[in-house]
Amino acid sequence: MPSAADSTARFARLLPLAALFVTLPACLGGITDTDDIGEGRRVLFVGNSYLYSQDIPGIVQALADSAGGDKLAVATTAAPNFALIDH
Repeated sequence: MPSAADSTARFARLLPLAALFVTLPACLGGITDTDDIGEGRRVLFVGNSYLYSQDIPGIVQALADSAGGDKLAVATTAAPNFALIDH
């Protein structure tokens, strides 16, 4: 079982990533046809199989919930072996 220090260190490593994805919707205002999971601020994750196989949207949503911040409604557009240019 991970210690509190390990959990804090992991949270500290994921926080900049979470901040990036929270600001992503402002850059992608015109995207449609995504199914949001949850209620709250809409966040779209764009990526490849690493994104959905590691459940990064779910992790970021859980981090936001546990931090007591804004609720997040996450959506994902991802496919295996995709680069950003492929989306």
